[in-house]
Amino acid sequence: LLTESGRKQAPVLLKDLRADETDSLLVLLTRHVQRDPTNADGYNAFLTCAETHPRTLSAFEALLRQVPQAAIPGFLPAKLELLARTQKTSELANRLLELIKTFKEGPAAKAAKTERKKA
Repeated sequence: LLTESGRKQAPVLLKDLRADETDSLLVLLTRHVQRDPTNADGYNAFLTCAETHPRTLSAFEALLRQVPQAAIPGFLPAKLELLARTQKTSELANRLLELIKTFKEGPAAKAAKTERKKA
């Protein structure tokens, strides 16, 4: 998930993970983002996991509350809006969008508060 080749194979590999393996993956991704909260790869990896395992977004929410708000990348709200269009992830993705809108600083907070036209 953090490398180019891993991202290409992720959808197939994630489907076959057991619950305990998913939990271990979430721990690793959380540590990755905590070590370097400005690196987009960790955030993208969480979102990729969420497409297959929506409960991943609950762990992602806890992580977003821990990292500095100013470090969260500005692309995150747009990607969450895309996830919110999918029935199985819409509730959790919308909850994360609302959380980011409460942030007082950072590119993600600014992007979340920007009104976009709906297609």
